[in-house]
Amino acid sequence: MSSQTLILLDGRPLNEVGGFGAFDLSNFTTDAVEQIEVLPGGGSVLYGSNAISGVINIITRRPPSEAGLETAATAAVGSFGFNDQVIQLRGREDDLSWVLGYNRTAATNAFPFSLTSTDFDGVRTNADVLYNNLNFSATTALGDRSRLRFGLLFLSKDLGVPGGVPVPGSISGGFNALTADDSQYSENWLLDLTYEADLGQADDSRLTARLFGDLLSLTFNNPVADSPFAPPSRDLVDQSSVGAQVQHAWQVAPNQNLTYGVDYRQVVANNTTLNLLTDTLTDNYRESIKQAGLFARYQVDITPRFSANLGVRQDFNDLADGSFTSFNLGTGVQVTETTRLRANFARNFRVPTLGDLFFAPFNNPNLGPESGLSFDIGVDQRVGRSRAAAPDRLSQRHSRCHQL
Repeated sequence: MSSQTLILLDGRPLNEVGGFGAFDLSNFTTDAVEQIEVLPGGGSVLYGSNAISGVINIITRRPPSEAGLETAATAAVGSFGFNDQVIQLRGREDDLSWVLGYNRTAATNAFPFSLTSTDFDGVRTNADVLYNNLNFSATTALGDRSRLRFGLLFLSKDLGVPGGVPVPGSISGGFNALTADDSQYSENWLLDLTYEADLGQADDSRLTARLFGDLLSLTFNNPVADSPFAPPSRDLVDQSSVGAQVQHAWQVAPNQNLTYGVDYRQVVANNTTLNLLTDTLTDNYRESIKQAGLFARYQVDITPRFSANLGVRQDFNDLADGSFTSFNLGTGVQVTETTRLRANFARNFRVPTLGDLFFAPFNNPNLGPESGLSFDIGVDQRVGRSRAAAPDRLSQRHSRCHQL
């Protein structure tokens, strides 16, 4: 996924700014996912760096709405050695609800191929993959007006890297044949603790506070030299991050909503390369990034069908001089009950990552933040019935903000 698209997990950032700013969505299997929200256009006002081209929010599975225990198990097989096993448990009892799931997906992907130009037949090897996903969450009510949720997601991927198809008698064929020994293994631990409280006595004010932490370990093995100029090697990446978010969503009047808050994230990353011939370990970089932001967004329904919003954000980053201000202006028109027109004008930004600054030979330690102005016009069309028949007012307000 592009580093200019921000990936969120239940509303908090996933982009690996300790590397090159993207997040590998292929690490996810869909069984841990409840739904996916896509916010088109720039989203830097609410979410900060990396949201230039839009925001994707992955929402993990939620507990059942009624008391009891739900279980589900599936298994599937297919061509090229594909096999998949899933088990999901969901339960609710009194003030405690929980979700526990496991998914294993594997495939050999050793598919046959033929090249008519050279009259050559073969089988592509080293394209195997093994995924293991474990998801767990538990939510407890702390009273009639507040909730506490803990979430954990473990993602691992063991991947063969086959390179290209070998072509006999060609220089590219010799190169591609050597890459058939490459492999990559990664592990992600994603944890968060979220406190949510409805303030006052009505349903028009909600406070959300979140602590989260991520651990990433990635190993890329290149046991056979790809060229005479590069030795066999093993690249190692270790990244850890901790962060916090506090946000207050307030319906200040029947037709006016205000969202404001603060967020913080610190990322520490180590990138090293091991020479497999000499056992020499080279540090590419050992650095950290601290990011913080203050934001506010105001939305008003001018008429039942026409709304407008204004947002502003001030970001602070120790890899960029000073701070950065972004803004958003937007309007929306509800044409029918299921069709909405929207237009947005925004200033967005992306701060350099540790990979951009320090990973040679493509780095530039003098990089500054990317910034740009964007304007987008779109149509939101609801197909089918809404998942929630009667959402509360704050849910309706959040939905309108996402559409804008």
